[in-house]
Amino acid sequence: MIQAECQPSHATSVMIFNGTIDYSRPYNGIAGYMMSVDQTVAYWSQYNNTDSSPQTNIVGDIENYTYLNGDNYTTVDLFKIVNGDHYWFTLSYNGNSMEELMWNFFSSN
Repeated sequence: MIQAECQPSHATSVMIFNGTIDYSRPYNGIAGYMMSVDQTVAYWSQYNNTDSSPQTNIVGDIENYTYLNGDNYTTVDLFKIVNGDHYWFTLSYNGNSMEELMWNFFSSN
């Protein structure tokens, strides 16, 4: 994502799953083409006016950072998969699969 390309007309909740060794969508971004995951999270957190400090929870190789209290109850939710590559993650996070995490997120946002 290049920041100038994404400016919705209203606050928008965002959920990101990204592996730290993803070579297709590198965690650290691609200069001039795609922001890093951390820059993307910062952009959406600022855009939505969320809390500046996330709730943090680490389970095994999964780091979850959730920014709450955005405009219109929006959130920004990052699942950073340490040493995860570019594939559909078959993970278990607090007893939930990735599909369940997404369903829970999108059904409440």
